[in-house]
Amino acid sequence: MLQCCKCGKQYEFVPYESDLTLPVIVCPYCGLRHTVTFEAVDDSSLIVPTELKLATRPPVLIASRILNASRVAQAADDTDVTGWKKANEFIVVFQLDEEKGPWTAAYKLQWKVAGGTYADLAATGAIKWGTVTDLVNGNAVVIGEKACTATGGAGSTWQDGWEVEGASTSSSIELADEYYTEIWFACNSADAENGAQYYFQIYDATNSAVVAEAVATLTTAETTSSLFFLCG
Repeated sequence: MLQCCKCGKQYEFVPYESDLTLPVIVCPYCGLRHTVTFEAVDDSSLIVPTELKLATRPPVLIASRILNASRVAQAADDTDVTGWKKANEFIVVFQLDEEKGPWTAAYKLQWKVAGGTYADLAATGAIKWGTVTDLVNGNAVVIGEKACTATGGAGSTWQDGWEVEGASTSSSIELADEYYTEIWFACNSADAENGAQYYFQIYDATNSAVVAEAVATLTTAETTSSLFFLCG
């Protein structure tokens, strides 16, 4: 198996002829072409079968979804939630797929208000970590609890996910090659702005890199005012 240096997907080594003098291999996913050079070597040492050592790559985001504190989805995959009551805690779900693993990392949730910059989820802030959802920090997310309707990349197999509550970061997770999983983060919006849209991204805390921004966002409810009239 080869790994495309452009799209990162794996494919079989199948040489083709073209107008070039050298054989050509073509990535069936993105169409990138490479020429193949077979050079004779003056070598009589013992040879044994081996495999190509391909570089690992970080996982990719397949889907995101927002749940309420009781794990009930508030919208479809990658769909915004609006009119959210700030007093209610919620859960942000990221479904990740590993096309060339294994990849080992601890994952952190970051948030921002529209037009702002990302900050780590913490004990304080407009969005802070939740403590009263149905999640239990460190518990596994099993296949029967999967929140997103997506099912990873083509040919991928489920690997139990991770619940994060009362913290910003999961424990270290080793995601195997061609497996997908979900990481759930409990969040609290009590100190959020009224009528503001919030974005979320998942960050690889082990390798210091952003994995992806969630497509799903959450917008808090506008304030409502009431007028009271006293009649004497």
